[in-house]
Amino acid sequence: MINAIVVEDEQVIRNGILNHVPWKKLGIENVMSAEHAGEAFLICEDTKPDLIISDINMPGMNGVTLCQKLREKFPESEIIFVTGFSDKEYLKAAIQLHAVSYVEKPVNIQELTEAVAEAAARIEKARSQRSAVVQSLFTNSNSINYALTEDKFFEVCLIHLKNEADRISAMEMLNQKLTAYSNNVKIHCQLEQVDRLNIAALFSDTDAMGKRLKSSIHTFYSIMKEAGIDYFLAFGTEEQGQDKIQASYEAAAQALKCLSYKDWNHIATQEDIPVRKRKFSVDRAMLDRFTQALAQKDKEQAVKNVREMTKTLVEERLFINADIRYLYYSLEDVMLRLKRNVYTRETETQPHAEHSREIENAETLYELEQYICDLIKKNEFIEDDSNNSYIIQKVMDYVLQHYTESDLSIKTLAEHVYLTPTYLSNLFKKNTGITIGQYLVNVRVDQAKLLLQNPKWKLYQIAPMVGYEDSNYFAKIFKKKLGVTPSEYREKMVV
Repeated sequence: MINAIVVEDEQVIRNGILNHVPWKKLGIENVMSAEHAGEAFLICEDTKPDLIISDINMPGMNGVTLCQKLREKFPESEIIFVTGFSDKEYLKAAIQLHAVSYVEKPVNIQELTEAVAEAAARIEKARSQRSAVVQSLFTNSNSINYALTEDKFFEVCLIHLKNEADRISAMEMLNQKLTAYSNNVKIHCQLEQVDRLNIAALFSDTDAMGKRLKSSIHTFYSIMKEAGIDYFLAFGTEEQGQDKIQASYEAAAQALKCLSYKDWNHIATQEDIPVRKRKFSVDRAMLDRFTQALAQKDKEQAVKNVREMTKTLVEERLFINADIRYLYYSLEDVMLRLKRNVYTRETETQPHAEHSREIENAETLYELEQYICDLIKKNEFIEDDSNNSYIIQKVMDYVLQHYTESDLSIKTLAEHVYLTPTYLSNLFKKNTGITIGQYLVNVRVDQAKLLLQNPKWKLYQIAPMVGYEDSNYFAKIFKKKLGVTPSEYREKMVV
């Protein structure tokens, strides 16, 4: 099955492409759609795109950048650009990405259909070539020769290496060790390099291997541990017949995703793959607790928050996708914003563009956790007391903007700067010499004094204008502060 995604911000054009291209006739059974790059990333994390049809000019990230990033993640994907602009730079980008075609708007469905047909042909050809790689596991071995018959049983194991530099030594060592092992347990074993980070091992025998093959898990573990190579082993299903080797290979590739929550130097079998696809969403309360800990300069608590969050994801056996990366981007973004003394909620809707490639390239939840924890531990701004003055100023500015609100409270102010009410109260008193409540009263009384100088305002009107619903209570507070009632103050000012 070929998976295609159409990324187009104009709904009419998007629907036209979805409804008028003969997808099934072209061999494309699953067609997804997205309105913008962000939505496309989320979809592609869950379903690998074989074909990407993207507009170029879209709000936010443009189509060229989107396809560049998707091509990095899915190098086998084919690309077709659709755009209303004939621009040399766009054409250059399309050529650099080896795009199948560059279709100008208004879209000619026949032209687009021909481009999709060419893309589908490329995809099928590439799949045949990849299938040939799998077949070579048992047809092109120089080290092991044996007759292959239809009654043999097969199982593929994918050996995923953390570092490309270990590839050659791993191949040499595995060839030597596994040859000796397979002779002992009477199971044939062959190796084939799949790509720069993956080696495939094919186990086979004339009888079902069962427990004999399971012992290979411990052998693999011992071999890799002895070599000091960081690895992850993913076992496929045991299949009968050469024509089922591809199925075992694909099952192993699925098990490889378990690396996300199992971490390096572990093994995954089919039993480790979650039966149900679990949904994930960013826990806003957790982000608030994390930010609060950083703002309070409590590195230990911030690290604890990150580790608790990662522990939850591991226990849920979640595979890393765009949502999970977004969560760790958000944690990193909190630190970037705190470093710039920006605490407001309004600025945290999207992670900052300065995020590192460590998050983008991480393959395990533990790597994501370690990266964020290391950032927390080495961030000097968390120890810097000069940030306190900014926090105090931020609170004062907020009071000046919202003093008319009768329900303005310390809790509201604390939430504004991601601190607990107690911590903020102590910090404010320490830096100003007065409490937040006293500062709020000062602001309200000062504003009331200005209003009292204007005779057009009645006393009962002024009270709610400075945040007091009860005019009698306002008068009491005013007199306590200045020693005179609002009426007496007005008379004195008039005279």
